[in-house]
Amino acid sequence: MNELRLAYQKWLIWKRRAEWFAGLPKWAYRLLGGHATYSFLLFWEDMAEADFLEIEMSYH
Repeated sequence: MNELRLAYQKWLIWKRRAEWFAGLPKWAYRLLGGHATYSFLLFWEDMAEADFLEIEMSYH
């Protein structure tokens, strides 16, 4: 059951990150660089990894 809860929490984090990024104004994409998709993937990966570690530590 813990694995199911952990998977659900991870999904919520990814969903929240996607909604946050989708809500950025157009000028913010330019601030992230010409390659907004690449910048987004790097940002998403770093932020999600930090959240995953925090969640996993709370279960141990």
